Amino acid sequence: PSNASGVDYIFNSSYRPIALVHAGNGLAADAHEFVLTPQGTALITIYDELPYDLSTVGGPKDGAVVDCVVQEVDVETGRVLFEWHSLDHVALDESHAEVDTPYDYFHINAVSLDNDGNLLISARHTWTVYKIDRQTGEILWRLGGKRSDFKLGPGVPFAWQHNPLPAAENTIRLFDNESDGKNAVLPRSRVIWIHLDTNTKSATLIKEIAHPSKLSVGSQGNAQALDNGDTFVGWGQRGRVSEFNQEGRLLFDATLPAGYDTYRGYRANWAGRPATPPTATARTNADGTTTVHAIWNGATGVAAWRILAGPTATALAPIRTVTWNGLDTTLKIAGKPRVVEVVALATSGTVIGTSQPVSPRRALSSPTSNKGGTALGSQVLKVGP
Repeated sequence: PSNASGVDYIFNSSYRPIALVHAGNGLAADAHEFVLTPQGTALITIYDELPYDLSTVGGPKDGAVVDCVVQEVDVETGRVLFEWHSLDHVALDESHAEVDTPYDYFHINAVSLDNDGNLLISARHTWTVYKIDRQTGEILWRLGGKRSDFKLGPGVPFAWQHNPLPAAENTIRLFDNESDGKNAVLPRSRVIWIHLDTNTKSATLIKEIAHPSKLSVGSQGNAQALDNGDTFVGWGQRGRVSEFNQEGRLLFDATLPAGYDTYRGYRANWAGRPATPPTATARTNADGTTTVHAIWNGATGVAAWRILAGPTATALAPIRTVTWNGLDTTLKIAGKPRVVEVVALATSGTVIGTSQPVSPRRALSSPTSNKGGTALGSQVLKVGP
């Protein structure tokens, strides 16, 4: 099931928590979904393991099942306004997952508001998107899976999907994994747009996007509609994010460092102003210079750094100004001042943050060698990011 559960946090632009959202009724929030609604509520997912007779699907009579739960919680009061359980509405035999105990037959991975205010729920292991009445909890329709209420047209069938969202009237966009990491239905994952005709109960493929490298994503993934008409795609387990234009042409492609991935990828305008000040560190070098590091984690408004140096904290003078160059902007200044300070500047040149003054550390001594060429007491110093 889910490997992370607990509490959902809401932070402001200074990275300070302003609200905590707990699941109610003795349950713990799951990490798959946390959506804020216009009504000041939060939609969250929950995985609840229960004893269960699995003999109807070939499992043990004294087995266990994972009941997937959706709660709508009032953020201000913490009151649960709505609760939905997969076991109340979806039978075990809808699943495509291998029977095990506990049996994660449903595997909820997304909840969102449809255009009419009802809910769209994605169940990865039933290959189905469920539309749920937000008042009664009844299933209004199923899209995909073994009991689809819509006839799926050419190119529409999907498998192991994530992140269904309304894209237009009666149109849904979703990330179609087509693989669970072990079993692949198609050799590559894609983003698809599906139009639903509620009169004829037919589903038609409107558009699809696949990565030029034909990425197959065994878990996670999403697609975000941008205001300019582009689509931003997170390739989940593959640790990659991409942007495509309206014609499906790849405009941007980035890969996370090895060993990292991202459940979803988003592009957004964000103005972050940390509540903490910038940080300066410095080290003197054997060549008579000093290496300075200017750091302000989470600050998005830094255009440049001004470096001040001097004999004391009260006798500092500007030495050099450099353009911001990442989380750790590193530079050298001439000489070996006793005190260094860094000042963050906005594009206009306005001061937006100042570090505490610091005393540079001394450079490590250079290694020496014996006659045989073996280094004695050697140390390695990595300077910079």
